[in-house]
Amino acid sequence: GVFNLIMAIFIDNVTGSQLQRRNRELADSSEKVRVMIKEHVARFLGKDVRSRRTFVTGDLDVQHSILDEQLLKDEVVIHRESFQRWLQDPEFTEALEDAYIDVSNKAHLFDIMDADM
Repeated sequence: GVFNLIMAIFIDNVTGSQLQRRNRELADSSEKVRVMIKEHVARFLGKDVRSRRTFVTGDLDVQHSILDEQLLKDEVVIHRESFQRWLQDPEFTEALEDAYIDVSNKAHLFDIMDADM
């Protein structure tokens, strides 16, 4: 009885601290991950943002604004077939995993992320 209660509290504390650590890691890396995902989307859409001299400086704010400028100036529609091809790119799926987006069910990921369903 008491041992089971102690173990339950211990397990709850361990999983709670792991969740807190993961949330801290995500918060610390969120801007970098956001830029990485936008870089991939820009690359898939044929946008050459890396050729701009200011992009190479490593300043995430500058990179973020350049990517937004490139991605938002045209209305972009991403179709399911295109997105499924993107998921074949290991660097793109790694960037999604860095954002803690589970890519194990690639067939349904588009449906989950599509805001216009």
